[in-house]
Amino acid sequence: MVRDLSVKCNTKKYDLFGIYVGMMVLVYPVGIPSLYGTLLFQQQHILKDKDYMAMEEKEGYPTVGHLLFLVESYREEWYYFGAPDLCSLITCSCLLCAAP
Repeated sequence: MVRDLSVKCNTKKYDLFGIYVGMMVLVYPVGIPSLYGTLLFQQQHILKDKDYMAMEEKEGYPTVGHLLFLVESYREEWYYFGAPDLCSLITCSCLLCAAP
């Protein structure tokens, strides 16, 4: 990698990107698991019910198809575990990046 000395670090644009990066650091580890948790919570009545899920499967998952990537790895009673699992993965990767 080569240094780019043409980048000016004392401009307003550079400062604005610093603020943007700070917000994105919060959005990813907090916002994404929160979004996943909210989506799972909204459809919990379907995800908990084996009969309803069987009916969904026959119809091609019209209601919960967008959530299958979060729930197919877990048993029906642990459908919501995708969000906490993601939190643990993000925490481990943040700790790994922070380690000297």
